[in-house]
Amino acid sequence: MKLDLSQCTEYAVFPGQLIAAVGTNPAGHTFVATRLLTVPRPAPVERGVQRRVKEAFNVMTAAGPFCCADDLAYAPLVALLKEAKTRKAALLVLHGPFVDEQHPTAGTAALSVTFDELFEQHVLRLLEDFVQEQLDAGGPVTQVVVLPALRDVHHVPVFPQPKFGANIHSKEVRKHLHLLPNPASFEAGGYTFACSSLDTMMLLTQQELSRMAPVQPGQKGPDRLGRLASHMVRQRQFLPLFPASADGSIPVDVSACLQRGTLSARPHVLLVPSDLGPFAKAADGGVLALNSGRAARGAGGGTFGFLTLHPPFVAEEPAAAAAAAEAEAEAEAEVKG
Repeated sequence: MKLDLSQCTEYAVFPGQLIAAVGTNPAGHTFVATRLLTVPRPAPVERGVQRRVKEAFNVMTAAGPFCCADDLAYAPLVALLKEAKTRKAALLVLHGPFVDEQHPTAGTAALSVTFDELFEQHVLRLLEDFVQEQLDAGGPVTQVVVLPALRDVHHVPVFPQPKFGANIHSKEVRKHLHLLPNPASFEAGGYTFACSSLDTMMLLTQQELSRMAPVQPGQKGPDRLGRLASHMVRQRQFLPLFPASADGSIPVDVSACLQRGTLSARPHVLLVPSDLGPFAKAADGGVLALNSGRAARGAGGGTFGFLTLHPPFVAEEPAAAAAAAEAEAEAEAEVKG
């Protein structure tokens, strides 16, 4: 049966989206919708299980590639780790690719080691040294989270991806350096993070069909990037599209995606690295969506994201305290080059 949206004043639809349509079927072959209803947003994480820090919580995030196009020195990654130390980041989230299949030297005679050796001897060693230096200093230690990407030439190229199988030798470093699958959800500092290395934002941009109600004079126009991120929250999927891409270029295990690619609860922060311009937007339900851009672009450096999460004010009066407990944390976000 066909779906006629000509009578809807506004809509935003894409292949694979779960919706409910209000309307009529006068001819028996075409449903004429007057309004579309989306899936209710998932509930937030139960606050009783959170261990929220009482002070501001600093988060840095970046997405690969971490090499400039003219070498494999990983200079952008070295600079990023230095910046994380300077800014005293409590959490550092790194999305692949780390060994980019699109790098000019990938698969050529100029590469004298295997792809696995390149990852372990350069990327993983840099991260281990970064954590070990902080352990030796005896101060706070940054929690480092590492996710693969489909362009990592040494890893499984099908979404969703398992975590990297590399071995972290030091037991103490292992407590602070976490290799997670793609996508992943986790808690840090009492806040819930959801992240994926897949460029879902770009895929939604290519396939979304939308119509927005006319903007009245003096009113703010629609926020498309915030709406695209909200699709992921509302549909409760890191990849809500089906098929994933119009040309079939994104390899997806559909069954595994339904099991391991879901957003079971509404996160505080949604990390969505993309080739779109870097942004920080408020998505549906008060979720902060952040695209940090790419750590390296061509022969030069790129951008990273930095967040400061502030816990909500909790008053001493019981009634005020109960109301404050329902408030979302305040956040400051910036994208730096």
